[in-house]
Amino acid sequence: MSPTSERRDIGAKYANYFRHPSLQHYLILFTEEQMATLHTRAGPGLLTSRVAGLEDSLTLYPPGITLAVSDLFGDLDQAFAD
Repeated sequence: MSPTSERRDIGAKYANYFRHPSLQHYLILFTEEQMATLHTRAGPGLLTSRVAGLEDSLTLYPPGITLAVSDLFGDLDQAFAD
């Protein structure tokens, strides 16, 4: 997420995306902090999980997959060096 779009991504986009009943997850990556926030539909409400460490993982159910947070960010040092 870009610092310039943070407010929109967390506010308006979040609300608009979850208006679609088929949307199950909304994952926001904070690249500078290397943190991920996962918003997951939980019945009529939402369950929000914050993941702060690169050693952590996220489980998306459905479909039942687990993602390592470090894989979501890849090698940022290498990406910005190119």
